[in-house]
Parts: sequence; C-alpha cells; structure tokens
Amino acid sequence: MSDDGRARAAAAISSEGLDYLNWYESRTPRPYEAGIVPVDGGWRVYVTDERAAWEDYNPVVHADEDAALDDFLVRLRRMNRIVASRSQQGPLIR
Repeated sequence: MSDDGRARAAAAISSEGLDYLNWYESRTPRPYEAGIVPVDGGWRVYVTDERAAWEDYNPVVHADEDAALDDFLVRLRRMNRIVASRSQQGPLIR
C-alpha cells in the first residue's frame, strides 16, 4: 500500500467533515463508529452500534489495504448519515 491511498482517504474524511471513526488506532471500539485497524493478515474494517458492538456482518478483514480503505469510507459515510439522522431525534450518547 502506498501512502497515496491513506492520503486520499484522509483527504475525503477532512473535506467531507466525517467523524465517528477509528483511524488505525489500537483501542476499544466506541459507539456509533466506523473503524479500520491493522490486524494479522490485513486490515479489519467494522462499524459499531450504540453499545459499541460490531454489527452482525462485521468485522471484515481485507488482505489489501486499498480495498480496506474503500470499504472503510463507504461504512464511515453511512455511519455519519445514520448519526446525523438520529441526532435530529435527540442527542446521542458517545
């Protein structure tokens, strides 16, 4: 993986004002979060629910970091739309 893939993803995160993410951090997942983290054999991409539990179809481990970044951005954009929609109904607990 070149630094270009990470730079493109970071630029998208910044320009789109995306939040609720775990960007390569080794820590416990948080509620309402999309994440990409390195693991043995690749990169884990996941989203969490309000209890910080991985959704049923998660996590997915990609061998290719570019594919993981593409998946991560799709999930991150979706998570931000979900959070924005739910926050209109009242504050979210994070």
